[in-house]
Amino acid sequence: RERGMDVVVVSDGLDYYIEPFLAVHGVEVEFFSNKLEVADGQMMLSFPYYNDSCGRCANCKSGHVEQAKTGDMLTVYVGDGLSDKCAASKTDVVFAKRDLKAYCEANGIAHFSFDTLSDVADRISSNTISRFLKSRR
Repeated sequence: RERGMDVVVVSDGLDYYIEPFLAVHGVEVEFFSNKLEVADGQMMLSFPYYNDSCGRCANCKSGHVEQAKTGDMLTVYVGDGLSDKCAASKTDVVFAKRDLKAYCEANGIAHFSFDTLSDVADRISSNTISRFLKSRR
C-alpha cells in the first residue's frame, strides 16, 4: 500500500475464520473466500467464486487475477498452495513457497521464492520487480 499497490486476499478457505483473523491483527483488506454461515445450529457452505468451467478449486483464484488485470496494471501474486497453481500462470509476478514453489519450478514459471510476507515486501521495495519485468521483455 505504501507503494500505491492495491492489496487483495484471495483464499480457498472460509470467511468464517479469515475475517476474525484479519480483524484481530488490525488488517483492513478486501478479501474473497468461500463462505460459511451458521444459523440455528446448521452450517451452510457457499462457494460464490467457483468456476464451473475449471472445477479445480472452490474459489477460482485465476478468475480474480483476470479481473484485476485491467489496462497496464501489474499483478503480483503471492501463494503457497496447490490452489494457487492456476493463478500463477496468469499473473505478471509470482512469489511462491511450498507447493506453489515446487509447481512453478516443475512447470518453468518464473517466480521469486519467499519465506515470510516481509520477504515479499522487501523485494517489492527494492524495485527488483521492475528489473525482473524488464528482463522478461
